[in-house]
Amino acid sequence: MDANRRADRGQHLVPDIPDNQSFKVLGLGGTGGIFNQYAALFVASTLMQQNRRARWVLVDGDSYEHSNAARQIFKRLTNKATASLEGMLEFPIFAEGPLTLVAIERYVNEETIADIIREGDVVSANFDNHPSRRLVADYCSQLRDVVVFFSGNDGVEPDTGTGRMRRGTHGSVYVQIRKGGRDITKSPCHWHPELRSASYQRLPGGPSCIDMLAGAPQILLSNFYAAALEFAAFYLYFCDALHYAEAHFDWAECMVRPSAIPVGQAEGASV
Repeated sequence: MDANRRADRGQHLVPDIPDNQSFKVLGLGGTGGIFNQYAALFVASTLMQQNRRARWVLVDGDSYEHSNAARQIFKRLTNKATASLEGMLEFPIFAEGPLTLVAIERYVNEETIADIIREGDVVSANFDNHPSRRLVADYCSQLRDVVVFFSGNDGVEPDTGTGRMRRGTHGSVYVQIRKGGRDITKSPCHWHPELRSASYQRLPGGPSCIDMLAGAPQILLSNFYAAALEFAAFYLYFCDALHYAEAHFDWAECMVRPSAIPVGQAEGASV
């Protein structure tokens, strides 16, 4: 990963996914549910061409409720990770393909995170609250090799700093990369004080994003954009063409742009 190296527009993007790679999708709500469908399809189809296999793990302690139906598609009121796995198994590429699918019905908190995220994982972190983001970022900063894609979008709510009403059309993705015990990109907490000040001591109770964003409705299109931007970074990473650590969108402004956050290159690492 090199900020000075961008894929030439005439260059064909060719993904290369290591054999037996382990993927963890944390949070199967609005954004996570959308990302999961298309990222898993991309990974499965790429692995079939490469004659390789991988492990795809869905993690969520929350269950679907009737109130989720405005932004999420589900068949029954059950755990989100289990429901997502069941839905995937209805398609041959997942039922008979190269992905070993696993559902973990647990929240990510201080007690469970070491059992969920392991060395070498590629992680999709789809949380709508800062305490969960900080927990994952802090934990992964201690690992030697890990890649984390953080996604998120605003709700329709007052801005905590200005008091002005957010319209809920903005969001972002951040990619945290550790290789050989070195930061290729720093933790998002390094750049974002709102993450550094977040406390995850309340997380062991397992609050869902619905609990933590009570009164802050989200827009389905914002979830879709956040998932698409995360998927784009995910795709570029496996094509060795990811040249940014963070990107923002505002679909009402027809805007997508990377942030000026520096990225590095670990010696001998191919990222």
